[in-house]
Amino acid sequence: MLNLALAANTYPKINEILLHEETFLRSLMRLLEHHSIVIRGKCLLTFLLLFKLDFRWMAIVDIEVKFFHILDRLTRDNYKYVQCCLLCLVDGIIEIIPSIFKTISEELTIILNGGKTPRITSEFDKMVNRQEFEALGGNLIYIAIILDLQNAQVVRNRIVNNPFIRSIATLIDNCDIYCF
Repeated sequence: MLNLALAANTYPKINEILLHEETFLRSLMRLLEHHSIVIRGKCLLTFLLLFKLDFRWMAIVDIEVKFFHILDRLTRDNYKYVQCCLLCLVDGIIEIIPSIFKTISEELTIILNGGKTPRITSEFDKMVNRQEFEALGGNLIYIAIILDLQNAQVVRNRIVNNPFIRSIATLIDNCDIYCF
């Protein structure tokens, strides 16, 4: 039922309610270790839906439970359903990575401009969704997510062949533009 509510996104306050619920993440992590194959798989899909709803969840689960290291353990799960759900989660994470880079770049831009939002000057800046950034409050914690993703074996194998490297280069170039 939770996955249906998250997928339909018909409840506008569900994200805020879940973010403030203290036992939600612990309960979800316990379900990830459940003996039922279906529950483990559905739990992985729940994380995917949460990440797509608001990628702040990636920072929360990474900080609180070292989630990406847990995903590495799940690669050894013998059941095909769990493996398919895990691959779906990894694909979803890879789709979210460019949004994380945009947020980091925007935050660095603001910091380098003395706390002032800059004029849009480059093509990279034009891609940034300002409303999404303002909702996040400009948090550089997402740099830690990128580092942890790079260290997680299950994701690392997939990001090398993805625009991940290009995104890092664009981020560095964008920082160079504002530093000099």
